[in-house]
Amino acid sequence: MIIDRRIQSVKLTNELSNFFLIPDIIKFIKELNEKINFKSDEDIIISIKYGKRVVINNSNSNLSNINPNDFVEIVDYNPLKNMFLTIGPNKPDFNMTIHWIVQNARRDKNVLVQIIRNNLIEINQNIKDKIKETSIEISKDILKKFRESDIIYTDKQEIFLIGNNLKEINLMINNKIEDL
Repeated sequence: MIIDRRIQSVKLTNELSNFFLIPDIIKFIKELNEKINFKSDEDIIISIKYGKRVVINNSNSNLSNINPNDFVEIVDYNPLKNMFLTIGPNKPDFNMTIHWIVQNARRDKNVLVQIIRNNLIEINQNIKDKIKETSIEISKDILKKFRESDIIYTDKQEIFLIGNNLKEINLMINNKIEDL
């Protein structure tokens, strides 16, 4: 979605993450992409807790050809300094900041899915809005909405789902597929 150039990262290694659920995440993304048929300006971002770490796919991955190279393992993130400590070949982006904050605040859930549905007309406005807002403000808003439901809709054409595993998320999506 948006790459914030102010994000700094320190890579522990460029090697791929060895998180055992990456093949399952790839399969889930490809199946969801087939169900919903995402356009080029739409995206799915999935983060899963891995101990104290978070494994997440990059924004703007080619959803039909997603592979292990598209994942970053976030070892640590400091939202005040906007500094990541990562494993993997890719750089962190703005969405990863939100996922890290929400995942660490919601210790009772393991999987966070962000579905980005954009209309071409609204993309420029969304980018302008994102630059003005910080990841902490956005995450606080998302966390407030998660108090009411495990599926939330933001005013930025995004849908967030939170659950314990990919099967639970899949059931939520299947129940709400007509809304997507």
